[in-house]
Order: sequence, then C-alpha cells, then structure tokens
Amino acid sequence: MLFYRISSPKYIDDLSGNGAKQYGGRWNNKGTAAVYLATSRAMSVVEVLVHLRPEDLDRDYSLATFEIESS
Repeated sequence: MLFYRISSPKYIDDLSGNGAKQYGGRWNNKGTAAVYLATSRAMSVVEVLVHLRPEDLDRDYSLATFEIESS
C-alpha cells in the first residue's frame, strides 16, 4: 500500500515521530510520537494546506512516497 508525506526537505525521510512528539499535532498530544501520512498525494497536500500559515507559503516542501505492506 502506498502512503504519502509532505514535509520540509530536511525532515522528509524522518519517520521517528519526534517532531510531533516535541510539539504535538492534530492527532497526537505533546509527548506522544506520531508520523503523519496520507493515502493520496492530494490528501497530503490538503493536510498541509489546512494548517499553513501565510508566512510559510514561501518554504520549500518535498513529497515522499512510502510503500508499506499490509497483512
């Protein structure tokens, strides 16, 4: 199954969940590690846009694709 992630290029391959753990996120409390992935490219864009601040519009973003086998 394919999953997608949009992030700054610096953290695009970081799947530790430490950023969400440090700051908290939409679906996790501060102190709980989480990795946010989407099931489509479009949904990954929407997940970023819904929280995007105007000052972040000029930042660089990368899109990564991850294949995870389901059982």
